[in-house]
Amino acid sequence: MSQQIPNHGQKEVITTREDLVEHLDGLVENLDSELEPFEKSTVNGRIYPASSINYTRDSGHVQTASSPAYRGGFWSLACCKHDMRQEHFFDYFEEHESGVLRPSQPLFIFTTAGKGGSDKPKGAETKHRWLVNVALVTHAFRDMEDYGRFLIEQEESVWKPRISTDPDDDSAWARKYGDCHAVVEDGEVVGTDAPYPEHDHVSGSGTSSCGCSETVNQEYDHVYHEDLNPNRLKFVSTPANWVSWNEPALYWTLGNGPDRYGGGQGTRAYDDDRSGDTIVDSLQEIV
Repeated sequence: MSQQIPNHGQKEVITTREDLVEHLDGLVENLDSELEPFEKSTVNGRIYPASSINYTRDSGHVQTASSPAYRGGFWSLACCKHDMRQEHFFDYFEEHESGVLRPSQPLFIFTTAGKGGSDKPKGAETKHRWLVNVALVTHAFRDMEDYGRFLIEQEESVWKPRISTDPDDDSAWARKYGDCHAVVEDGEVVGTDAPYPEHDHVSGSGTSSCGCSETVNQEYDHVYHEDLNPNRLKFVSTPANWVSWNEPALYWTLGNGPDRYGGGQGTRAYDDDRSGDTIVDSLQEIV
C-alpha cells in the first residue's frame, strides 16, 4: 500500500533556494499576524529524513508509511521520529486553549526522501535526499486525545485517513498508516487504543519494543506506545502553511545531524540576511 506525495502550496513550482526562502518568509509573516505572542526573528528547523519516502520515475515521490501524513490538505507528524519530537527540544510552544499548543517561534520541518530504493532523475544520478515537503508547524498536541479532537473538528477527508482505530471498511489506509490512535465514537473522542494489527507501528513479535511494561491492548504488541507518550509532541501544519513536491526539485547536500533527532537542531532554518551556516543554506537546485 502506497500513496503519491501531492504537489501542494505552490502557485508556481519552487525550484530555487531563493524562491523557497521567499516563500517561507511569507508563511512566517502570515503566522506572525495570527499569533500573539510570536517572535518571528528566530526561525527554527529540523530535517526529517523519511526512509519510507522514495522517488520513482513512474510515480514521483511515493510514501509507504504513516508519517508525515498529507491527506485532506493537512500535514501532520504524530508517529515516527519520537526522539525528534521530545518536548524539551521544543520549549517555544504555549497552550492557547485546552490541549492545543501554538508556536511562539516559527518551527519548520523539512522532510526528505530516503536514499535507499530511490530512482534517480536523469542527470542527477549522484544526488540523494530529495526535498519532499517543508511544513511550518501551526499546532502541537501532547496527547493523542487532544490531537484527535482537533482532527474531528475538520472535514472527514482530514480525520478519516488518520484515525488508526476506525473499524469501517473504508479505513484501510488509516488502519495501516493512520497517525492518530484516538478512539472516536459518535463524533467524540473517548480515549485511545492500539491500532489494528496491520499498522506499521504494531509488531507481531509478542514483545514490547518501547520498553514499557504496560500493555494497553493484550491482543496486539505495543510498538505504537511511544506514539501515545505526552512528551512526544504531535505536530500539525494547516493547509496554507506547508509546501510539497511530487517531482524532485531541491535536495540536501549536508546530513545536518543524527536522523533520530532530526538534522539541524541548534541552528536556525534561515537568516533574514540569507547568510550563515543554516538549514536552507544546505539546499541546492536540481541542476
